[in-house]
Amino acid sequence: MVQSLQNSESVRYATGQLACADAKYQHLCTTLCFAVWDNSVKIDLLLNQESFIGRSSKEEPLAVDLTPFNAHVLGVSRKHAMLKPVANGCCLIDLKSTNGTLLNGDPLVPHQAYLLKSGDEIQIGGVYLHVSFY
Repeated sequence: MVQSLQNSESVRYATGQLACADAKYQHLCTTLCFAVWDNSVKIDLLLNQESFIGRSSKEEPLAVDLTPFNAHVLGVSRKHAMLKPVANGCCLIDLKSTNGTLLNGDPLVPHQAYLLKSGDEIQIGGVYLHVSFY
C-alpha cells in the first residue's frame, strides 16, 4: 500500500503545495528515469523544480509529455500529475485528473504527495511508467 506524505516530517502539505521542511535540501537535484510500458522508451528528468506529467500543447509544454504514447486515447489529462523534489527524494501528486493516477496499483488521493522510490510503477490514465533514480 502506498503512503501519503501529508504528515511526513520531511515535507509539509498546505494549500496544495509541498515545500522542503529543511531549506538545506532545496538545492539538491537528482535524475528520475521513467521507462514507458515495456522499457523500450526512457524519459529522463532532472528533478530541480516542480515538473508536470501529462499531454503537452504548443502553449504549454510539459516536462513529461505522454502524447507520443497515445495519451489522449488512454485517458491522460493535460496536466495529470506533478513531480515535486523534496529532501528525501521526489513526490508524485495527482492533480485531480479525470482518470486518476495509480502508484503500485493503489489509487492516489488527489493533491496528496506520495514519495517515489526506484522500482515503483505509476499508471497515468492507461500509460504505465516504471521509476528509477540515478
